[in-house]
Amino acid sequence: MRVYRYQIKPLSAFVTPMRSDTLYGQLLCAAAEREGETGVKALIKAFTDNKAPFVLSSAFPAGMLPVPVMPGIKRQQFKSLAHGAMFDTLSQYKIFRKKQFIPLTDWKILSSQLNGLKLFQYYRECTVEGDKHEKVKTGQSRTMHNSIDRNTNRVITQGGLYSDEARYFSPESRYDIYVKTANRTYFEELFLHVATTGFGADSSTGKGQFSFTLDDNFDDAIFNHKGNAAMSLSVCAAQETDQFSGTWNLFTKLGKVWNGFGESNPFKKPFIAFSEGSVFTTMPASNYVLQNIHSNPDYVQIGLPLTLPLTIEEDK
Repeated sequence: MRVYRYQIKPLSAFVTPMRSDTLYGQLLCAAAEREGETGVKALIKAFTDNKAPFVLSSAFPAGMLPVPVMPGIKRQQFKSLAHGAMFDTLSQYKIFRKKQFIPLTDWKILSSQLNGLKLFQYYRECTVEGDKHEKVKTGQSRTMHNSIDRNTNRVITQGGLYSDEARYFSPESRYDIYVKTANRTYFEELFLHVATTGFGADSSTGKGQFSFTLDDNFDDAIFNHKGNAAMSLSVCAAQETDQFSGTWNLFTKLGKVWNGFGESNPFKKPFIAFSEGSVFTTMPASNYVLQNIHSNPDYVQIGLPLTLPLTIEEDK
């Protein structure tokens, strides 16, 4: 299967970030709306049988990838790197650890021989360029909502308000999403349905609107070379978490289901997931479809990651 890159143009505010696991869910809903129960069950079965028709990344600022999660720098290496200016070097390292994205051009330079020390050294020399690419102009506002009692599935009558944050984008804002598929037409049909109806929360009030275009100039060679590890471009979740090894960031996912089909209980069971940028040296071959995550057994959570190969160089 080939990897394609799509450029996304936000046309409205977004309440929900476009992360791969949420997008998988909305594409399943799109299949259900377009093809009915038979169609969505066939699509879920393809993922369950390890025959996924498409594998998705999360959306990243145009030209950027997540910073790979690397092991920490050894104390002696850090002292040698500081050359006596320990305070300044530690300050730089603190800023570096907060970085979320790395330019794709930098990834192509670093991915063949990468470790925590080399990554930090590179960014000490390229701070201005990296910061320039990382900044995406956005604004934020808060919207009030009613809280739902998990026991009664009704609005809480006293103190039942909460707020969520919507992100607004400048007209020039663009995001990239990577898709591995052998059937680009089918993916684009489902993706267009999501773009038309809106992505994420509050789509009924106009949030989550976007358009997308295929990047015909993208070369997927970066996905095809060999390495001794792989970086996830997606939210990764699997039944067999003990089969992963590497360096990663974990978070707890508190998901909800769409109520468009009349589901009265919106809450999924919490589960642990690996964030984008997690680096794996071994991964399970299958079981990236989480089941029994909701009172309705038909609902699933897809955590299948799209990964980029890299070569980790041992610290010396």
